[in-house]
Amino acid sequence: MEDNEINLNNPIVQLEIMKERLRNAEEKNSQQEESLRQANVTIGRLEERLRQATEDSHNMKVTLEVTKQKLTHAEQTLQQSNQNTTGKVRKAKWTTFFLNILLIGASIPIGIGASYVASTSPNSIGWVFIILGGIVDIVAAALTALLT
Repeated sequence: MEDNEINLNNPIVQLEIMKERLRNAEEKNSQQEESLRQANVTIGRLEERLRQATEDSHNMKVTLEVTKQKLTHAEQTLQQSNQNTTGKVRKAKWTTFFLNILLIGASIPIGIGASYVASTSPNSIGWVFIILGGIVDIVAAALTALLT
């Protein structure tokens, strides 16, 4: 055999091959450990983000429920306000109707009084009707100002 030839059956050659394989395995193991450390760091970050997202979700649910309660309360207040307003509008309409009847009623005695005063034989009772109609007119105007 020549000196340049490598004998694979030689224990020294086999030992060197095994050492090289061991170094490659250790390097591969070291790389895998580094990858594992990086993966653990990434998992830690993702777990923190997940915890934060879960907490944010919980806070949003609480805020949503509080907002729903506020909305329900606002709707109830609005309904109650509408009922009160409806009652006031109804009362105002009836008051206005009554006062318009009063004003119409005031024009009748004034018209009758004017007829008596302007007739060919003036009658002093016409002035009483005019004054009575004026009083009713003033009362209706005052009630209009006070009640509406």
